[in-house]
Amino acid sequence: MIINSSFEIQFDDYNSDEDIDFTIGQYATSNGRDYKLFTIRKDGKIEELPIKGYSSLFISDTTDFYSTKLTKIDNITFKIEYYDNSKSKNLEDFFKWDENKFIKN
Repeated sequence: MIINSSFEIQFDDYNSDEDIDFTIGQYATSNGRDYKLFTIRKDGKIEELPIKGYSSLFISDTTDFYSTKLTKIDNITFKIEYYDNSKSKNLEDFFKWDENKFIKN
C-alpha cells in the first residue's frame, strides 16, 4: 500500500461487538478502491475482520480515499456499492455478521 497524503480514519462498529472498526484501502481501478476491514480490540490489538470469500471489498464512489465509512443497514449488516464494467452498471452487495465473520447476504 502506498499512502501519498495524510488522512482521517473513519470509525464505526459494524458487527455490534462494541469494538471500534475501520477500513483501510487503496486505489484499484478508476472505478473504485479495495478496502480491508479492521477492528481494534479492547486490549488495543488490531485485527482484520474476516469476510467469507473476500480478500478485500471493492467499493466505488467513496468519500474518502484511504478510509471510508461503510453504509450500515442495521447493527450487524452493511452494504457496499461498486461499478461493474462487465455489466455496465452499479451494483450493491450486503454483508452480515455471523458469529465470527461477515458473510455476503
